[in-house]
Amino acid sequence: MWVLRFNNGVTSAGLMLDAAQHPLDLSVSPEEEWQALVARYPSVARQFADTDLTALCGPLRRTGRVQRRWSRFVGPNWAMLPYSGYGLDALHSTGNAHTLRGVERLCDILAGRLGREELYADLLRYEQNLRREIDLLDLVVHGCYRSFRQFELFSAFSMAYFAGAIFSEDRRCHGQWNKHDAFLMADRPEYRQMVEGCYEELLRLLGQGRVSAAQAGAYRDFVRRAIEPFNIAGLCDPSRMNLYPYLDAAEPG
Repeated sequence: MWVLRFNNGVTSAGLMLDAAQHPLDLSVSPEEEWQALVARYPSVARQFADTDLTALCGPLRRTGRVQRRWSRFVGPNWAMLPYSGYGLDALHSTGNAHTLRGVERLCDILAGRLGREELYADLLRYEQNLRREIDLLDLVVHGCYRSFRQFELFSAFSMAYFAGAIFSEDRRCHGQWNKHDAFLMADRPEYRQMVEGCYEELLRLLGQGRVSAAQAGAYRDFVRRAIEPFNIAGLCDPSRMNLYPYLDAAEPG
């Protein structure tokens, strides 16, 4: 569930549902489905008890599968921004950040290559990076959903993503980056291999059936060791109980 409060008094709220667990039922209206789902959680139901739909957006909306991916993202004289070319999931809220990185890269390409023969070659390199980024994000999201019912595994695997996100933002804020570096370090083999290793170990564990507390703890330690080269935020610390202080990467020191 997401709840995004804007500064005009309007709040965006919605639910992403696993289609395997919640198949689309067109006999139930979006309003009825929303009320039924919210009613499962008393605290959430209380939060939305006195809300009204805004005329700015109209009635509640419901979609089918949201995942999509185009086979091509660029051509000789055109290019897609990241989230125009694919969609995965709202988990980790990567859409805006990824698209803004795409804007940066395309602006740099167009400013230096517009009307020149090198333009298409640069666009193809942009597409290559975009494919790497989508593949990496797809793996991260899939691993999170596979472990969703066992929080200890879910939180541990998520640290592979957060270690990379914090590390890459810190490099950016300290000027240690290039506009054409891939989002979430998808062009760095050592980071991709680390995430892939955590993902493969997760699937191996889940393939054995219910994972014990001891196995989940061992997996957390596995992830902690794996993310060590990128872990500048002290992630995978059991004493933090998954509560980490806000880190302002822009502040030196």
